[in-house]
Amino acid sequence: MKISIAQIKVIPGQPSINLSTIERFVNEAKENQADIIVFPEMCVGGYFMSDRYLDHDYLVYLASFNEKVKNLSTDIGIIWGNVSINRIDGISRGRDGRPALFNTAFFAYNKQFVKRENGRYDGIYVKHLNPDYRVFDDSRFFLSGLEIMRANNDLHSEMLKPFIFSIHGQTTRISLEICEDLWDDDYPFKATDEILKGNPDLLINISSSPWTLDKEKARARHLAKKAQVTTIYVNAVSQQDIGKNILLLDGGSMVFAAGGKEIAAANDRFKEEHLLVDLAHPILNSHQYSHTKLFDALIFALQSFDETMFKGKVKWIIGLSGGIDSALNASLLTYAFGRDRVLAYNLPSRYNSVSTISNASLIASALNIELVTKSIEPLIQATKNLFEHEVSVEVEENIHARLRGHLLSSFAQDQKGVICNNGNKLEIALGYCTLYGDTIGAISPLGDLTKMQINYLAEEMNSILGREVIPSNLIARIRKGIPFYELPPTAELKTNQIDPMKWGYHDWLLNRLMSFPTRDISQLLTDYEQSNLPEEVVNLLKYYHLDNEEAFIADLKWFLKTLDNSYFKRIQMPPIVTISRGSFGFDYRETQAKIEEFIEQLK
Repeated sequence: MKISIAQIKVIPGQPSINLSTIERFVNEAKENQADIIVFPEMCVGGYFMSDRYLDHDYLVYLASFNEKVKNLSTDIGIIWGNVSINRIDGISRGRDGRPALFNTAFFAYNKQFVKRENGRYDGIYVKHLNPDYRVFDDSRFFLSGLEIMRANNDLHSEMLKPFIFSIHGQTTRISLEICEDLWDDDYPFKATDEILKGNPDLLINISSSPWTLDKEKARARHLAKKAQVTTIYVNAVSQQDIGKNILLLDGGSMVFAAGGKEIAAANDRFKEEHLLVDLAHPILNSHQYSHTKLFDALIFALQSFDETMFKGKVKWIIGLSGGIDSALNASLLTYAFGRDRVLAYNLPSRYNSVSTISNASLIASALNIELVTKSIEPLIQATKNLFEHEVSVEVEENIHARLRGHLLSSFAQDQKGVICNNGNKLEIALGYCTLYGDTIGAISPLGDLTKMQINYLAEEMNSILGREVIPSNLIARIRKGIPFYELPPTAELKTNQIDPMKWGYHDWLLNRLMSFPTRDISQLLTDYEQSNLPEEVVNLLKYYHLDNEEAFIADLKWFLKTLDNSYFKRIQMPPIVTISRGSFGFDYRETQAKIEEFIEQLK
């Protein structure tokens, strides 16, 4: 049997465009004499659609495309994912009283739904395990296959039995599942094990799985472990969002033989691919991991966001301070859109050093982008003159930042452009940013990256471009895990200002507290007491004089309190490109409730 893996780019909310892509891939598959073509989960309208799933009229419109896809199935089997709002086994209402909605895999051949072994649920499979953690909130919208089972007192779901697919005189028993059903280790119901009890010849999993750092490797390990029969995993390429988080789907579709040997793989670099696999005569094509995955992800995020939101027609405005964050963003924007669509502004005050002003000029020159340099000192003085008293240092610092935000917003409107936010994750975590100053923008590409990740990516950017675009004086030299800067990071809002973060250690601490996401402070304290921290962290604690318990606890309390007190700023940040297992926004769902009482008792 020849299987065509259709790793397509899914544009959320654009079913007509997605249908055109599906039709193009189906035609190519027919030309290649494929027997079946497999598309990803929710490939018609997108997976992460938030409360658009509560708009019944829109759902009816999405569901109408199922008939259109089915009509493409002459002489080829088509498997695809979309919503189903038809009554299933008498279930017509969801738990909120709205019409029942199901995340469904469809299977059609010759314009008919493919029959099952048992004669029930022909052509459809409903996702059995609804993820409700991190960025997922499936049970808010969808009823699951488990709920269909319970409603019918069906202890061994008929929907888990294989489809009987016959083509060219050959019959194959094919089982379908959707994304989370394969990741069933932490669920009491083992969806994949139950499916395999039906003795399928082939297991096909369709997914729309968002990427985070190193997920491609974990995904391959899991699939290899689960592959008791030939297993095909098809993932989408897409940029989707849930409001505050921009999610990236990287592709990385794979085929494993029974026993876990990888026999075919599509790219995981956020690119469409049409992969034809002859299961009778597979040509080994094991996955080659990208060495520039984070770079690929951010470029894809910017380009897809620009395409979706602005149709590629706006200028991108950036405040180019001469620091590493804005230098990296300017490089990413120029790489993504070309020099003519990027406009940089350097807006110094009397506190900005010759070094950073010079850096801004060098960066713009290396990228060949336009740079406008204007001093904001007259505006600072004019603003201070409006007060009837001398303003504090803190007020003046924020005047600087807000004037820059005001000017960039005005320049952007004048240029019919949008602003790129330059904040990094550690600054956002600790509130080291000014509302309506450096918190503005249409998108935050670096908002889920720590300073150390930005440092790494800056080196990679220079390597990719083959020249020094980001000045070496901004990039830390790492020795035994300790970052050493020629020009230490600074906001330059007052004389001799140095950022308060303990670079390297606070980057690690933030990731430790927010990964997947849970703070798990008690385990952190236990690891410290029992000397179970990584060697590079121990070196950082010594470097920052935190290698005694009193200093360690005091710094931890400061960090946690500052983190909690900065929520009101984070909630007003632009959408953040999510690359970690604990991104601010809907991934890490915060509250303004303070837990200072709990923090104070730590010892």
